[in-house]
Amino acid sequence: MRVKINFQGIACGNGFTDPVNMLAIGEFIFGIGIIDRLTADYLSQSSEEARQHIRAGRTRLAYTIMDRIYIGVTTQDTFFKNTTGFEYIYNQLHHKEPQSVGRYKHFVTTVDVRRAIHVGQRKFSTSREAVAGYFAEDFMRSAVPQFTVLLENGYRVLVYSGQLDIAVPTTQTENFLSQLRWSGTNLWARAGQRQWRSSDGEKLRGYVKSVDNLHFVAVRNSGHMVPHDTPQAAFDLISAFIDGSVPFNK
Repeated sequence: MRVKINFQGIACGNGFTDPVNMLAIGEFIFGIGIIDRLTADYLSQSSEEARQHIRAGRTRLAYTIMDRIYIGVTTQDTFFKNTTGFEYIYNQLHHKEPQSVGRYKHFVTTVDVRRAIHVGQRKFSTSREAVAGYFAEDFMRSAVPQFTVLLENGYRVLVYSGQLDIAVPTTQTENFLSQLRWSGTNLWARAGQRQWRSSDGEKLRGYVKSVDNLHFVAVRNSGHMVPHDTPQAAFDLISAFIDGSVPFNK
């Protein structure tokens, strides 16, 4: 029996979609003023080393380098943390994880949510080391082939990025999109951005760039977790994307 899924498109927020084109974080972090030139050069050298391993198919080794230097999924004391004092890489405004980030832990263990996601009475854990270990090789693999298939087959694609993210900076997401090879490549290179504002026009929410079925939105006042940092903007963004309304109807 085949089940037809009414699949229309995807939305990807601050996604690490194409590592080989998204690892050059040294200059970005230097630009926001939390590291010096010496540190920026070291990060750039480490990123380039990881990129070479990716190109050679050694994705696990690339992951190990970047996790030790910067990512910190399985490494507690990264080079970045020890150098900058930042224990949290998901928003430039916070060097430690805000308490509000952990509110979901109570939510996902409520009776209604447990029932909805069919987990019964299984214990909820936030530990990620085991999962990260299994995904170490895949973490540095590119999803561009799948991404391109979606675009070329007419599915709507939204890529959004919180501008305050350190983990996956907006500049690196833009670099990934500029490197894509698809039927809209030339149009994308020439397309300009436009402002995205709240429905009353008072709040400048961010900036939008669109070509055919590909949309990129840089979201102001947000870091890696846009729905947490600016929930109303995130809700309006996803609602507009689903409905095909402003800013996606131009």
